[in-house]
Amino acid sequence: MKISQKKSTRFAFLTLLVIPISGLLLMASRPPTASSPIYPVPATSLTAFFSGPANLPTPTPLSAGSAAPPFALVGLDGKQYSLQDFRGKRVLLNFWATWCPPCREEMPLLQATYTRLASKGVVVIGVNAGEDVRAVRQYVQELNLTFPILLETTQWKAVEGYQVPGLPTTYFIDSKGRLIDQNVGPLTEASLQSYLDKLAAADRQG
Repeated sequence: MKISQKKSTRFAFLTLLVIPISGLLLMASRPPTASSPIYPVPATSLTAFFSGPANLPTPTPLSAGSAAPPFALVGLDGKQYSLQDFRGKRVLLNFWATWCPPCREEMPLLQATYTRLASKGVVVIGVNAGEDVRAVRQYVQELNLTFPILLETTQWKAVEGYQVPGLPTTYFIDSKGRLIDQNVGPLTEASLQSYLDKLAAADRQG
């Protein structure tokens, strides 16, 4: 028996609806790889709902004034870096990726801040989220970035330790290694200055 035209139209509509939903579910269940970061986009976007595997342990909430989570990562220059290496400096720890438009938007501001304040004890550290070294190097050269670029490869310890909700996210750490604040999304000149003032105030209070 032939399907009526009305039923045929309804079937076609349901097919068009089910296929995209199935695709989203498949993407959500697919395990992350080095080329498919755990935290793919800013937390305000739809895909943040599919941002990571469900079997990750529940992290301890980060709070202002607590010790910033330690990290040990290899830099684009091949050297090993840890948070302890920057003790005594105010740290802007920025998580980013080359495919992230808001990351590219804020990079000139981060570079200008590093150039202006490095001699005054402020350091910018960029942590790339799981991309190929060649792509990272090309990006850094294109934007003339001179601050330390660290590579988060496959273990995701820094991303998990800082509970990165999306890219870009920047953490502000005072000279004693305490986490003072964080910013999800691209920084502006005004917001960055506000965070720098908080870091200065925290150091004055001891």
